[in-house]
Parts: sequence; structure tokens; C-alpha cells
Amino acid sequence: MFYQPKADKKGAVTAAALLVMSVIVAAVAPLVSGASGAINIAAICLLAAALFVTTRYAISEYAYQITQDSLVITRRIGTKTSTQAALSLKTGEGIVKKPRSKEEKRLFKERFGKTDSRLNYCRNIFAKQYVYITEFNGKRYEILLEVDDEFAAALEDAVKTARMGGDE
Repeated sequence: MFYQPKADKKGAVTAAALLVMSVIVAAVAPLVSGASGAINIAAICLLAAALFVTTRYAISEYAYQITQDSLVITRRIGTKTSTQAALSLKTGEGIVKKPRSKEEKRLFKERFGKTDSRLNYCRNIFAKQYVYITEFNGKRYEILLEVDDEFAAALEDAVKTARMGGDE
């Protein structure tokens, strides 16, 4: 099964807003005596944030594919496509909607325990996310995915099937 989230405009709008703020802050720097250096540094930080948001959310595309034994995550920027992860389904522990409330976070931690790291493979900034829990080299990872309910259910079934097949 294959899934590729559609792009929304939030990443581009956020990047543009950061760029505009960077220009405004840089324009104000000469008007403030004694603090222009610090203000220029703030402008550079805003510019760096705009570039990050542009490359990470505005021009990157992610795709997810469930194969017989793995979840493959690819990223495309322009014409360059690269595999970001190929995760064995046998090491998957489950997929759930990203917890938002305090109670949801408590239930999540109760079900999966402590994780060592979180990786975000979502195409859109502020997207509806699912959390895929997997183990790799003795560490537990939260993989943030931007998928629909149908793909999440298919991934959950594929993990259950792979884990049952691994017990034989």
C-alpha cells in the first residue's frame, strides 16, 4: 500500500512570514543605536528559520509504502528522491493518533512506555499526525507520519501480521 499526503500552504506561508520578519528586523537594526549587532543576529536567525521551513515543509514531499516486510519512507525535493527509512514491520509495536491532551499522553506512555527518540516524516507543518512506534538497535523510536486513517489501519494490520509470522 502506498500513501502520499497532499501539500497544504501552511509551510509556504510560515516560511514567507519568517522571511518578512527577517527583513523587517534587519531594516530596524540601523535605527537602534547600540543594539544593532544583536538585532542583526536576530534577523539572521529568522532568515535561517525561513530557509529551514522552506526546505523541510514547503518543498519537501514524503511518501509512505507498506511492503511485505517493511515500512518504507521516501522524501523528494525537486527531482531528487531519497529513502529516509526502511523499517522492519516485525519490530513495529503499533500506530496511534498523536496524543494531544494530557490524558492521551498518559495513555500513550502507559501503552508504549518511554521512547528514546522521535523522528518527524510529515510533509506539512502542523499536520494531523500518527505516531508509529518501532524498535531499532535496542532503542525505541516514535516515527511521526502524516497518513490517513485507512493507511494507519493497514499499517497496524501489517505489523500484527509480521509479528505473528516472526513468532513461528
